[in-house]
Amino acid sequence: MLGILSKIFGGNKSEKDIKHIQPLVEQVNQHFAAYQSLSNDQLRGKTQEFRGRIKEHLNKLDTRIADLNRQAEELPFSDITGKDVIYQEVDELKKERDEQIEEVLETLLPEAFAVVKETSRRFKENAEIEATATELDRDLSVNDLARRAFMAPRTFARRFRASTGSTPLQWLLHQRVALAQRLLETTDLPIDVVARQAGFGSAPSLRQHFGRVVGTSPHAYRSRLRRAS
Repeated sequence: MLGILSKIFGGNKSEKDIKHIQPLVEQVNQHFAAYQSLSNDQLRGKTQEFRGRIKEHLNKLDTRIADLNRQAEELPFSDITGKDVIYQEVDELKKERDEQIEEVLETLLPEAFAVVKETSRRFKENAEIEATATELDRDLSVNDLARRAFMAPRTFARRFRASTGSTPLQWLLHQRVALAQRLLETTDLPIDVVARQAGFGSAPSLRQHFGRVVGTSPHAYRSRLRRAS
C-alpha cells in the first residue's frame, strides 16, 4: 500500500525533492553555459544586475513605506494614535515586502547559482583573474550596510547576528578565510596572490586571520592536503 501511495503522490521524499530541483538544475546549467562567454567584468556585473532587479521589484512597496514613514514623522508628537495607525500599516507592508523578496530571489536563484559556478570555474582554471575595480571593492562599515538595508545600525547588527550568529565583520572574515581555503585547495597560486584574491590584501594579514580561524598557516594547510592526496 505504501508503495502504491508513493507512486500516486510522486514517490518518496527524496524523489519528490529531485523532481522539484531538477528543473532548477537545468536552468542553472543553461545560464552557466551562457555565462562562459562573458568577460570577468561582465560576470562580476551580474551582481549589480541582480541588485537592480530586486530593487525594481520592490520599488513600489519601498516608495509607499517611505511615504508613510514621512507622514508619521510630520504628525505632531502628541498625535500618538495617528502615528500608531500609520506604523501598523508600515508593519503590514514590511511583511508583504519580505514575501516579495522571497519571490524575486526564487526567480533569480538559477542565475545566481550559475554565476557562482562560473566564478568558481575561473578561479580553478586561472592563476590570476583581472577585473576592473568598482564601488564594491571598498570596505563597508556597519553604518554603510545598515543604510543600504534601510535600517538603523543597531537594528541591522542585531538582525545580522540573529540570522548568522556573528557580527558583520566576523562573517566577512570567515567568508574570506573560506575563499582562501578553496584557492589553496584548488590552485597553485602563491600565498600572496591567494591573500589578495581572498580580500586580505597581504600575506601577513592572511596568515594572521587564517591561523586564528583554521588553526594552522596557509602553507601548512596546503601541504597537509597534498600529503593526504
